[in-house]
Amino acid sequence: MAVSALQLGELALHGAAFLCGVVCASALTVTQGEFGGQCILYGSVDKNGTALALSRFSNISLCYFVAAISILIAVYCFAMLLYGIYSCCMDERDHTWLTINLAISAVILFFLLVSACILRVGMDTLCSSILQTKLGWPLL
Repeated sequence: MAVSALQLGELALHGAAFLCGVVCASALTVTQGEFGGQCILYGSVDKNGTALALSRFSNISLCYFVAAISILIAVYCFAMLLYGIYSCCMDERDHTWLTINLAISAVILFFLLVSACILRVGMDTLCSSILQTKLGWPLL
């Protein structure tokens, strides 16, 4: 019942990916709830007297896509974490599913990359709009 360093590393990575997926999905969902269900990614702001107010929201499907990918990653990594703990305790590693798990991980990683790009560019657009409106001059 000896657990190798690679197995512990795999368990740690699955645990970290699970936590990141949960945090990302919950943060985006809470932020979306604070703005009345609207998606703030790629949004823009205008001055409303002395305060800033969101004047344009993006399509809701962008936030749904990012949240869905984050939840998918969290569920998959949690299942793999439980399987890893089970296989470490029972001392049985089934290598026949390794190729399938690698293929699933590659697909999930691709969608995670797309999701991260959407999130990064969307928030950069919103922050740039805030700075441009607050300072009163266009940013480069």
